[in-house]
Parts: sequence; C-alpha cells; structure tokens
Amino acid sequence: RVANAGGGRHAGAAKVRRMPPKSKAEAIATAANLLPAGLGANLPGLLDCQRCPRLATYRNTLPPKGGRSRDDYWGRPVPGFGDPRARLFLVGLAPGAHGANRTGRPFTGDGAGDFMYPLLHQAGFANQAESLELCLA
Repeated sequence: RVANAGGGRHAGAAKVRRMPPKSKAEAIATAANLLPAGLGANLPGLLDCQRCPRLATYRNTLPPKGGRSRDDYWGRPVPGFGDPRARLFLVGLAPGAHGANRTGRPFTGDGAGDFMYPLLHQAGFANQAESLELCLA
C-alpha cells in the first residue's frame, strides 16, 4: 500500500471518469466531493489555500501548454491519496506545473508519473502501471 502526500484524487486505481460539462468552478466542486477522506483531502481550506503567495501566483499565472486552456487545469493545491496506514509515503514537490497542477492528481500527466508508476507497480505498491487523469469536462 502506498500513501501519496503529493496530492491527488482516488485511492488505488486511477481511472478516467467523465463528468458532465460544467463551469470550471462547478467541476472543481464536484471533483472535490470525489476526494477520499484522509491525507489532507478533507482538510478545511485546502482547495483554496493561498498560504504560499509565490506558489499560488505561479500556479495561477502558469501558461497552459499542449493546446489546453486555463479551464483545463485543476490549478489548486493537490491533496494526497492512498492508504493513510501505508508503510511507504511519497511526497511530491510543488508545483507539478503541467502534471498535478493540470490533472489534480500527483505524478499524473507528467514525466515523473511516467517514470514512477511503472516502478511502483513492478514493486507491488500500485495496482496498475500508469496513472490516468480525472477528466473534469
């Protein structure tokens, strides 16, 4: 079992889940309700945290890439996921610019996840070799 302090969405498998198209605010509120309890997901104020002004400014002004728009980005602090009693705890460093900042799940959508998830799967710490993003629209 692996707990991830870098942030994210689902415990265990990261499945793509389609939600009906909404405004970004509605999509984020809906996605926030999908977060599991524990590892910061239910920490009051986490999703709107601005305690590090430099990081918040960077996250809010980061130009999207890959033909995406700002509405395609999660753009908030990313809570952890996984078993809080895990014997291994991974910590990601912010900002996860076009990975976690875009997908809302740590080590997802960037090279770190492409490298890490297959290794975690091979070692028996993950139930699949890749992490897929949650689609907000």
